[in-house]
Amino acid sequence: MLRLENSNNRKHPELSGMDIVNRKLNEKVVHNLETAITAGSETKIHKLLASNAIVFEPLLDRVGHHAMWSKNKPQIRPKLTNGKNGKIPDLLIAGKGSGGIEWFFVELKSPKEKLFTKNKTFGHIANAGLNQLAEYIIYGTEKQGSIRDALEIKDFKNPKGIFIIGNEDETKDNEDLQQLKSFWNDQLHSIKIVSYSQILRNAQKLMLSKIKPT
Repeated sequence: MLRLENSNNRKHPELSGMDIVNRKLNEKVVHNLETAITAGSETKIHKLLASNAIVFEPLLDRVGHHAMWSKNKPQIRPKLTNGKNGKIPDLLIAGKGSGGIEWFFVELKSPKEKLFTKNKTFGHIANAGLNQLAEYIIYGTEKQGSIRDALEIKDFKNPKGIFIIGNEDETKDNEDLQQLKSFWNDQLHSIKIVSYSQILRNAQKLMLSKIKPT
């Protein structure tokens, strides 16, 4: 059984390349996240999500309630000598549940971008981002041993993906787009597509759940 080390050490004995996720979320963080999403500030959003990865817990379904770990911009493959680019996802998340640990690569796109075009196809940025995330998952599945060694994460296996783009204004009044998004989330078993609106709601609910009634 995996055990956490002393609480003063934010590492895990078998996941030494990861940081254990802080489960506390205060009002200031949520306010800053909302401000950054409204402004479309990708750098600030990334920094806030990397430091407060607990907002992903509701997206992990079966895991995360026992413990979570994260790593910001993990280099799962270095740049090759032939000039081929390395592979660096925005985030790597691990969630522990009763069935063990599951792994998720996270790809972030701007809250100002749209998932769909007017023709109801994936937009250029969305399509590129989904393909990039798929490449991370394929590589992560094929090169599990290399990634375990490179990132010092012995339990790494069978990664899935979380793709974040846009906001709910795009689909909330459009039943066709709602159905399309639901369809793709059902079909893309290894990737979950979510909006920043959902991420912000997660953050707000987690914050309120920690506030004790007076």
